[in-house]
Amino acid sequence: MVTETIDDVIDKTIQELKEFMDMYHCPYDRWFVGISDDPRKRLSEKHLVNKTYSACIIRQTPDPDVAWIVGIYLTQVLGAEGSLSNGRENATFIYTYLKTKGTRP
Repeated sequence: MVTETIDDVIDKTIQELKEFMDMYHCPYDRWFVGISDDPRKRLSEKHLVNKTYSACIIRQTPDPDVAWIVGIYLTQVLGAEGSLSNGRENATFIYTYLKTKGTRP
């Protein structure tokens, strides 16, 4: 049995999120990335994302550092907008959504 390393988990999560973003053929700066311990609540209440109609994906990571590292890659390397500091110590989820006129920011 092969055990995934933290680097494997980071790479896999980045790949999954990037593939999802690429399906929409939009520049990365049209995406928002965040980390949270309660992503559904954060997406609906803070960002006004309608999960039914919006391009949005959530992934859970094994610990907050992994979520933060993935978020850093998506924002600093790919150029997505993001907020990675709010509640970082408990945030094991990373999410990204395509910004629209109805979402915040």
